[in-house]
Amino acid sequence: MEETRHSNSESLPLRAALTLGPSKRLTHDLEYKAVYDAKMKKVGPMLVMNGVPRRPVGGTMPAGTVEREPVVKEVGGMGGVGGWRLGLSVSRKIGGAVVRVRAKRLIREAFRHLQHDLPRLDGCGFDVIVSVRTVQGMTSESCRAALKDLAARLHDEWSRRKRRGEGGGGAGGGATGGPR
Repeated sequence: MEETRHSNSESLPLRAALTLGPSKRLTHDLEYKAVYDAKMKKVGPMLVMNGVPRRPVGGTMPAGTVEREPVVKEVGGMGGVGGWRLGLSVSRKIGGAVVRVRAKRLIREAFRHLQHDLPRLDGCGFDVIVSVRTVQGMTSESCRAALKDLAARLHDEWSRRKRRGEGGGGAGGGATGGPR
């Protein structure tokens, strides 16, 4: 009997690491506003990802972002200060309630499995909002691939923006003003 309890307690951290609790989600309108205000959007065929790097503990925000007081106290653990946080925005244009809920469930599940493999900028994750463009062909595997691709592109763009900011760039106006 003791071995069974011991074995369950050993598997608990693995299960806990793949959860998507409140500390790993965007929950307040000011958190959504901060992500949208960063004006960093990556578009894929199925999903759109807006994102901003999280503030390092005791550090400053990357160039092109606005300093803000935290809306909620951060909770320690894997989803705490350094991890990725997910927000969802699914329009009624996508379909009825059943279709929208299924899309959100697939995105949350894909994010839950990928959250520890996503890239980090200076040891910190990102706050992201994922919007759905279409549900045609949306499966768990396609969501994972789309999230991984968009996260990598978002990370690359923030890395470029950070390098430009260190070179004497301003508050982000020049980071998005040029031709692409």
